[in-house]
Amino acid sequence: MQGAPLTPVKRASEPGDALSTGERLLVVTLHGIATPNLVSSFMAVLAEAGQWVELCDISSFTVEDRFTMTLAVRIKGAGAEVHDGSSSARFNGPVVDASEATPAVRRRAEHHRGIEGYLLRELLLTAHELGGIEIDFEVLDGAESSVSASIADTELDGRAYTFTFLGTPRIPAAFFAAAARLFAESSININSIQRLSEPGGSAMCLQISANVAAPLGSAVRRQLLQLGKQHLVDIAFERSGSLRTKRMVVFDLSWTLLQADACEVLIAAAGADSATLADLRRRHASDADALLRARAQLLRGHSVADIVRRTRSLVEYTHGARSVCQVLKRLGYRLAVLSSGPALMAEIAKEDLGLDFAVGNRLAVDASGAFTGEILEPLVNGDRKGELLVMLCMQEHLDREQVIAVGDGPVSARMLELAGLSIAFEQPEARDAADTDGKIQSKSLASILFLLGISERDMRSFTGG
Repeated sequence: MQGAPLTPVKRASEPGDALSTGERLLVVTLHGIATPNLVSSFMAVLAEAGQWVELCDISSFTVEDRFTMTLAVRIKGAGAEVHDGSSSARFNGPVVDASEATPAVRRRAEHHRGIEGYLLRELLLTAHELGGIEIDFEVLDGAESSVSASIADTELDGRAYTFTFLGTPRIPAAFFAAAARLFAESSININSIQRLSEPGGSAMCLQISANVAAPLGSAVRRQLLQLGKQHLVDIAFERSGSLRTKRMVVFDLSWTLLQADACEVLIAAAGADSATLADLRRRHASDADALLRARAQLLRGHSVADIVRRTRSLVEYTHGARSVCQVLKRLGYRLAVLSSGPALMAEIAKEDLGLDFAVGNRLAVDASGAFTGEILEPLVNGDRKGELLVMLCMQEHLDREQVIAVGDGPVSARMLELAGLSIAFEQPEARDAADTDGKIQSKSLASILFLLGISERDMRSFTGG
């Protein structure tokens, strides 16, 4: 049988009745022991409230066995009195058919504080039934709750940034104190903090979403990266959302993918001693191109086949190089190595690590299969590496903003400058990284995955670990 409709009737405001007049945002924070049905129990309360409440946001985290969850619930409609033809009760909401009213709707309609009072009561009862749950409430009026819209606008106009901090094994509290002070002084407001690493793991990685008053200047970048260096914390920062557009990662070879200078590994296979190499570095300290050519001369007369065979046993990749390439490939990234070292060393890395592109200096070979000691033009130096990055973007139909460059030697400066995201990897002759978007202080390339926002759990799923 069709029931009589529940019709809202306007009522006068009562003293102390601010909760049920006008639209509200109810912020609920729960603390307690983590249990399997904790989330579902509180979500059921919201579900029973029906269309008069809207879940706007939710966040949660667990530390050991302690659980914290925050809910932002918008209460729709204004305070009203409803009746079904025989009785009346205070109630918030539009007209509904009495035949469709669930027991929860009836309980809500009967509550003297309207929908807000109903929710508060039901949430408190649920917390009591679960046991060991503390619950806090805060009710914001329409003006206060509009802050969420301003945050969304900020993200759209490019003032939202993502900061990633990685510490091994932990991020020192002293770093947080200094970074938070720098954020406050620079009008950087933190919106959320998310942990990417697993509890109890070998590293701690946190991703921070924040709003900035203006684009990050070089002074703020320099101070933040200096803090990372001081406290041995890897750092990356990028406009929020832009990481999702990244499609290619370009690596340096020497001291990045390799734990040594690529050219010197090849020369060592030819029998050159460390004193000779050190003398060359000293004599050509101010001329990188001359140093490249002088090194090539040390290979003159040596069999290419013999050198390549000996080199294989000398190649040692940086910790994390294999896993980072494996995960990035699984995620669909194109991978390249651009090196001012020998092309044949870049090709070895391409084969071993599954890269898509490898470019380096081509060493001239005579008819007998021996090195002549010359480098074929064009010489791959710092400027050329920048040109090659642009050429790769054109070939792959990518914008430079979609490219991540990793390296830190002086020869990598132009390549890092042109990439959408630049990550400096600490090297013996590291340059000033103030104009990069991140810095790796640890000696593992696996840090890159964290700095790109990839969680430890996802890393394990991609590597089978």
